[in-house]
Amino acid sequence: MTLSVARETRSRGVWPILLSALLALQGLVAVSANAEPVNALEGDMCTNLAKEGKLDAEPELMAKYCAKTYYDWLTAARKLELRREKRDIKAVTDESASFYDLSAKTIEGKPIDFHTFEGYVVTLVAFVPKACDEGTAAEKSMKILRDVRSKWPYVVDVAAFPFEHPDSHFHAIEDECSTDYYQLALKNGSGPSSIKTMAEIGIHTNKNSSLGLSPVYKYFGDVFQFETISATSPTVFLVSPDGDVLEAFYDGSLENVENSIKEHIKHEL
Repeated sequence: MTLSVARETRSRGVWPILLSALLALQGLVAVSANAEPVNALEGDMCTNLAKEGKLDAEPELMAKYCAKTYYDWLTAARKLELRREKRDIKAVTDESASFYDLSAKTIEGKPIDFHTFEGYVVTLVAFVPKACDEGTAAEKSMKILRDVRSKWPYVVDVAAFPFEHPDSHFHAIEDECSTDYYQLALKNGSGPSSIKTMAEIGIHTNKNSSLGLSPVYKYFGDVFQFETISATSPTVFLVSPDGDVLEAFYDGSLENVENSIKEHIKHEL
């Protein structure tokens, strides 16, 4: 399969299903932003219907006549699921804030326009923390990312961004235990199975950092509303072909990430 064929399949698969579901949920949230959702039915009728299992059996009717009960149920279920999976999914409805409008430099200093990623079934973006462990953790993470890319070289692209977490105090002992991402990048290989190791990014602004806040980090932070990310393990994001759906994985394990990629590829190709 060629890359062009893979990109032509963008309208099918899991991504559109996720987008429809997210827009439906976000539509309800948007309504409630101006006014608290209210139940059209009086008294405890909605509560009683919920106890009878109507939220699962007849969600459309519950959304229409028991909006508050339905919204509270959706919110609680979503929080439980995300807490269990350490994962989040967002629909991007603002066309002026597209992932593909971003750009960054590789660790070699080569500028990359993110339109390069547009059309892949999945674009994987990983923020990989620097650590005082002689590069062991980083090397392991980068190897896994290269393995992911090599499995699906024509439908998945990968960009890895090293960063220094403010809680790691890496700058204070950098001379003793720096992680040489340039050397790790040399192991990326070449051709369709290679990954892009990007230049180090800033995820905070303080006197110890001369990098400033990265636009790439800020973009994902604005979408998912997180204040910071793990200091010890990679945080991974998946981007849909059109950039209208984003997935975040916070648990540091790439097993769930691979499973999600498999599902997308299975339904797209």
